[in-house]
Amino acid sequence: MKSFLAALAVVLIFGSRDQAEAVPACTSGPIAPTCAVRANRDILFLVEGSDKIDPSRFFGELLDYTKGLFCAFNPADTVRAGLVVFGKTTEEMVPFKQYSADEWYTAVDALKTQQEGCCACCSPLASALSLARDILQRNVSAAVAFSSVIIISNGKVWQK
Repeated sequence: MKSFLAALAVVLIFGSRDQAEAVPACTSGPIAPTCAVRANRDILFLVEGSDKIDPSRFFGELLDYTKGLFCAFNPADTVRAGLVVFGKTTEEMVPFKQYSADEWYTAVDALKTQQEGCCACCSPLASALSLARDILQRNVSAAVAFSSVIIISNGKVWQK
């Protein structure tokens, strides 16, 4: 198995408002360029839910951003994904498993109706990364070529 650090790719820290516009469906085009390399992938989104994040932005464009990034992967490839929110607690809010684009959209949209996971306290990035490592290690698959952790944060790590 690849070491966790070798498999960890921190891809994004908090896009601008223009980058974070909602993507209504994968058919409208991804907000990120389509991956040039076709491969089965594990993608784990770590989304900050601290008191530094406005709840309307969290439940709007930040969660929508994960949907847009998911669209960058070829639907013919196996994509396993999950979503961890780190703030007052660090929690796997969308379970790590294989999703189609429609299934991913539904799972992320369910967070919006629950209105949980945001926006209180601190931004325990170390706890989120530790949980990410645990999730990826317990779900190792020989069929997966790439494992990535995508962090969506305000970029100001602070932990009480």
